[in-house]
Amino acid sequence: MKIKSVFASTVILLLVITTWNTLNAQDNRNTNFRLSFGANYLSRFTAYGIDLAEESAAYGLSTSLLHTSGLYADAYFTNPTSTTVDAQQISFDIGYEKEFSSIFSLSAEFSQYFFSSDTANILSQFSNAFSINADLSLDLFDIGLSYDRFLGESGASYFSIDISTFHEVGPLYILPMYQAVFTSQTVDESILLKTKGKKKDSQSTATSTELSGLANSIITIVAIYPVIKNLSVSFTPSLILSHNDELSSEASQFVWNAGIRYRFYL
Repeated sequence: MKIKSVFASTVILLLVITTWNTLNAQDNRNTNFRLSFGANYLSRFTAYGIDLAEESAAYGLSTSLLHTSGLYADAYFTNPTSTTVDAQQISFDIGYEKEFSSIFSLSAEFSQYFFSSDTANILSQFSNAFSINADLSLDLFDIGLSYDRFLGESGASYFSIDISTFHEVGPLYILPMYQAVFTSQTVDESILLKTKGKKKDSQSTATSTELSGLANSIITIVAIYPVIKNLSVSFTPSLILSHNDELSSEASQFVWNAGIRYRFYL
């Protein structure tokens, strides 16, 4: 089973959407297009295991169009529910995935982001990103590698490695995954959690800091249950083990994501 890297996009709900898309590809192979719509609730708005909205919950809406050639396009809207700042995010992705053999595939993706004003999102200074992903499917487990480069004046880089397995328990699909995320980014200190709540001089200039190395590791389980034909629900718990205190106010975080998705074939 091929799984596109989780970190090709910015929120954890994309892991669920990616898994759905992979499952969808297993049937109706005579159709050229697969279109799906989804809604999700996230207990924390995170990306790469990093908090993006003052540890707020969020809801997300998404749509995805895939072609049998390997081309795909996605759109996502994510809105935090209780943050004190505007932190809505809209993103559009276009990409291509190529299977070179039954065990190896590569994909590339370009993403365009739109953020609301005054966001606390540490990625909001970047308007677009490019990612490349490699997946190796072995008998017992799959290995994924992903490099994401956010484009901009200073830029930001994320590299991840993940190990996953896939199981079917009756009609239930289960995907356990372990991920390690590495980062290299220049960040405005005013949006780091460690500086929140500190009084700032309105005349002072913004300062930045370099964040690099292992950001965190993440243990995730995706569970997808087909309710009726083409309609599925999901539940995705994740344990984020933070190794960079500048990016999180806690040593570790438990987050979860619940969603529903409908797909049909063109």
